[in-house]
Amino acid sequence: MIFFSEKKLARKLHEGQVTEKEQMIYLVILNLSYATLLMDWLSSRTLPPAVNVYSYIIDLSVIFSMVVTPIYCALINRRGDNKDLIARYACVSIPILIKLFPLACIFGIVTFFADNLSILSMPEFEDPETPSDVIDSLLLKLEPGPFTAIGALLITIFSIWRYKVNFMIASGRVELK
Repeated sequence: MIFFSEKKLARKLHEGQVTEKEQMIYLVILNLSYATLLMDWLSSRTLPPAVNVYSYIIDLSVIFSMVVTPIYCALINRRGDNKDLIARYACVSIPILIKLFPLACIFGIVTFFADNLSILSMPEFEDPETPSDVIDSLLLKLEPGPFTAIGALLITIFSIWRYKVNFMIASGRVELK
């Protein structure tokens, strides 16, 4: 099982060296990842309302990525050897998601704080009665802004690019040297 070297995994997929058992493990991990992301998205909708135009841009970028990426991979695969689309998608997704997760966390934290920096200078945060008062007040005021939306769009572009590169290798359209 290869979890970090996506290009090596793509080459092994092209050469037919990934067993059915390994493919199934990749698929299970991928489904668990999607389920976790879905639960995170659903739970974010139950927090205080922070829905604005930027939150819709972020949601649309996630939906766009989840719809366009598999279609794009299928087109690349069809122009290559046109074999094992589902197995390749499931397997290649794991190293991509492993690399994407920390990047998305860093982007998310930096951009979210950039969007909400002005909130921390509000008078109610200068002399709080308890730390929980600060957290409660902060949660009610936080919302995504333009930096967060740009970060989400960059993550979407990065994700689609990584799938493209690896499907070019896995389908035999590009040789890995």
